[in-house]
Amino acid sequence: MSPRRRASRDVAGARGEPVSFDLGGLADDAPAVVAAPAPGTAPSRGGRRRRRALVVVVAAGAIVAAGLVVVAVVGDDRSEARLVAAPGGLLPLPDAPAETWSVDHWNGEGLVDRGSTLVLTGGSLTALDPATGAERWHLETGGPTWCGGSAGRDPRPGGWPLTCVSRDGDDTRVTLVDEGGTVVGRRDVTFPADLPLAALADGGVVSAERVGKPPAGGDGFEFDYEGSTHPSTLPAGRDVLVRATDAATGEPRWERTVPYVEPQDAWPCADWSGETPVGDVSVTQLQAVGGVVQVSGCGVDAAFSQDGTRLDDPATPDRVEALADGTILRTLRDDAGDRPISQEVLDAAGEVRWEVPGQAMVPAATDGTDGPGQGTWVVEDGAALSAYDADHTRRWSERTHVDKVLVQASGLVVVARLGMLVGLDLATGQERWRTAPEADPAGSEAFTDGASAIVTSAIEGRVDEDGEPVTDGTLDRSTSDATGPVGTRVTAYDLADGSVRWTTTAPSGADLEAVDGHLLSIEPRYLRGLG
Repeated sequence: MSPRRRASRDVAGARGEPVSFDLGGLADDAPAVVAAPAPGTAPSRGGRRRRRALVVVVAAGAIVAAGLVVVAVVGDDRSEARLVAAPGGLLPLPDAPAETWSVDHWNGEGLVDRGSTLVLTGGSLTALDPATGAERWHLETGGPTWCGGSAGRDPRPGGWPLTCVSRDGDDTRVTLVDEGGTVVGRRDVTFPADLPLAALADGGVVSAERVGKPPAGGDGFEFDYEGSTHPSTLPAGRDVLVRATDAATGEPRWERTVPYVEPQDAWPCADWSGETPVGDVSVTQLQAVGGVVQVSGCGVDAAFSQDGTRLDDPATPDRVEALADGTILRTLRDDAGDRPISQEVLDAAGEVRWEVPGQAMVPAATDGTDGPGQGTWVVEDGAALSAYDADHTRRWSERTHVDKVLVQASGLVVVARLGMLVGLDLATGQERWRTAPEADPAGSEAFTDGASAIVTSAIEGRVDEDGEPVTDGTLDRSTSDATGPVGTRVTAYDLADGSVRWTTTAPSGADLEAVDGHLLSIEPRYLRGLG
């Protein structure tokens, strides 16, 4: 039993009953110290009352002090729980992290975040403790397998049972696994090997199938890599039927048809699975992230909730993103799809909750107390940076531009601005500190333990033609001989004043992720725990 748990039990009542004190016997003018009676004399009745009252006060003070300790412990536990559940949230990292465990894991295989359990997918399923790397269970699945929810991509971990899909040609197995690794549901079905499938976090399986009569000459066409293929010359495309079924029973949940619309260019109609791109109007991608089912490809683009609600606007070029609080951010873009024009925050049913007055700057990491949907939205409208309360009332506005919001934590928002890292007060918008990082932080990833903004930056050096670091040493990023990234610098900046608390280096190609409050390094051959 941990000291925290022991302390909370020691101060609890013997039967878990509330403790109360009656201080009515203490006179208003009672002295702070009661004098002892003279030797050989009996104390007066009033003196006994005052001593009894003093004993009660002392006991009450002791209990109150113990209660404050319990409140502090509970507060610490709640703070840690918020951090663990928040995007990019880490347990306290006062010193530079070092490797605490590692396992062989090819980067092409999947990782599924289930809070206190990390599941490795691939040819089988292996559950690990993200704190220690210890294996909790292993399950053979009979083929390449992927499951609903992806570490680093889903803003919120899913629940149990875990829904997984394994494929061997046309043979498909759907498996539901509980937290202990026990199979609680299994179903074998036949699907065409090229039919896109995705597992949903709520126990469903969704597919995306081209429907209708294929073009007379087939779906293929000659794709020009230089981009001269005009969409009007493509074969006739077909609609996509999106179908969701219950993973355990196969019962239909919903079906939606996404009509084919002639694309603006031929790039979405290129199949890149081989060494060279091949033109194919049946190209279809399907993914499910954060409760959003995204269908894209040649002439189709749509987003649905897990219950089949259409989340995007079919008449506009928009993008849909799931946020950590369960809401959806819909961004309308220009016709080229490059520049955001407007944004809306939707609830899970697709209803508009807020028309954002600019572009919502969603932080890479929060401490779980004051991010979007929790207390403060940070918005840029091109001329000013503003903060809005949870009820969408503007709190402050400053005429400035930022490239990216990295961290919202401890009453501070840390932004990338013109190559600098800047800490702004969330209450007032006033600048508290600024610092010059090793590299432009606009493209950085970020994490927080509530005390630091932990920011990554690329270390430039010499790489060979395959992008691998040259082994004769790295070079400063200002050196003209630098040809590419040779590693990742990870730096913790104190949220109080922007000073560097620690710095460390991750290997080139490492992808850092926060899982259950622990920092993981996902590398081409290994998965490492850092702490």
